[in-house]
Amino acid sequence: MRTRIVTAAPGEGPWPALGGLAGLLMDGGIVAIPTETVYGLAVNLRDEAAVRRLEQVRGRAADGAATVHMADPEMLAREVRALPLAARKLAARFWPGPLTLVVSDRHGRPTGYRVPDVAVTRALLRATDCRVGAVAAAPAGGPPAVTAEDVSAQFDGVIDAVLDAGPCRHGAPSSVVRVFPGGDVEVLADGVLPTDLIRETTARTILFVCSGNRCRSPLAAAMATQLLARRQGVDELELLAAGYRVESAGTGCLRGEPATAEAEAVAAARGLDLGAHRARPLTISILERADEVFVMTARHRGSIVEFAPDAAERIRPLDRRGRDIPDPFGHGPAAYEKIAKVIHAALQSRLDDL
Repeated sequence: MRTRIVTAAPGEGPWPALGGLAGLLMDGGIVAIPTETVYGLAVNLRDEAAVRRLEQVRGRAADGAATVHMADPEMLAREVRALPLAARKLAARFWPGPLTLVVSDRHGRPTGYRVPDVAVTRALLRATDCRVGAVAAAPAGGPPAVTAEDVSAQFDGVIDAVLDAGPCRHGAPSSVVRVFPGGDVEVLADGVLPTDLIRETTARTILFVCSGNRCRSPLAAAMATQLLARRQGVDELELLAAGYRVESAGTGCLRGEPATAEAEAVAAARGLDLGAHRARPLTISILERADEVFVMTARHRGSIVEFAPDAAERIRPLDRRGRDIPDPFGHGPAAYEKIAKVIHAALQSRLDDL
């Protein structure tokens, strides 16, 4: 058996030879494909004979370990029933790229998914009318191939073809991250992406929303940061590393306005500093990365749901009884002190939920 070598520029099409490789995959062949990390051995996962042959070629089981390779991030929606927010954050930030995302498929089985950052490989996947899975092109216990020559040295004569798009950009494995149905995140294998970057991306984001983003929501965010840090036993500056991000925004504010003097005063009395705070309007991107959205009034919730109905299930009143927390703006220091106490009590209760 001769292994066919197909050479293609990684980012410049068209690639007329891809039709033959796609047909080879659909007919049960094994094709080595390049990614930005390492070369992989790809097969049609719906062809049991091809999967068994892949196991024999590698010298170890491939069933259940093969990562589903997709041409586009949007294809993941066909594979899963529901995607946790942490998984959506990871996919949005790192795909196409060196991330293997392990989530539950439609049958509840943990499955790895990948969108490689090599244009010719994604074009091949689009041309392939089957579910393609791949494992690292490495013999049992051996290092993965990072060039087509490495693949040929290890598998010449035992696989059907190699798509040669030059050396892999990173030359190291992808990071493997599992996101459980409840949203918990576990880094299963270190790779190209730093673990700190993964943690930062998947941090549980708590968003507080009021109108002007100058008093209630920045106060709530500062207090929540302080309370969460104490509960986690970390410094406030270490809260992100501990898995939490706290933000605030306004439904109708002028960008860049500072916190009110009264809000700064009641914050300072509690060891908090709002001096650097600047108001920002609530946007879709801010809303999309929030795991929890706490609003001050029912009107705030209604206005947000109106322009982002898909976020409705994540938006709740800060007061767990559903009572509005009124705006103290223009009502003097005593009103601010009263509202600060109300917000603090509401936060204690809501953080118990979290």
